[in-house]
Amino acid sequence: MGRAHLNGRNWAAFTQDNYELRRKRYPGVALATLAYGKALGHLLNLQEKFSRQPA
Repeated sequence: MGRAHLNGRNWAAFTQDNYELRRKRYPGVALATLAYGKALGHLLNLQEKFSRQPA
C-alpha cells in the first residue's frame, strides 16, 4: 500500500509529474492541470503563511 503525502516540499514535483503524464495524449488538459496545480500551490503557500501562529 502506498501513500502520497503532499506538502510544500514536493508540491511542485507532484504538479510537474501530473503534467508529464498527460502532456502527449491530452496536451490541453495537461496545460490546464499544470496551471491549476501551480495556482493552487501558491494559494496554499499563502494560506500557510498567514495561518502560522507566532512563537
